[in-house]
Amino acid sequence: KLAAGARFVCSDNDRYCPEGAAALYGEPLGIPVDVIADGGHLNPETGFGPWPAVESWCVHGDRPITR
Repeated sequence: KLAAGARFVCSDNDRYCPEGAAALYGEPLGIPVDVIADGGHLNPETGFGPWPAVESWCVHGDRPITR
């Protein structure tokens, strides 16, 4: 069971999930999905290290996660 306030963040072109992560995981879970356009695989190797938008979401909880 997911905790209240859970959300799913993915890109629209992750090479490890060609099926589309939003449709494959986020929508079936029924939680908000933030899609990072052209983000690739969201990890430090692709430039996603410190991420102020994620930190802001953790603190405020109601802001969409953006690049």
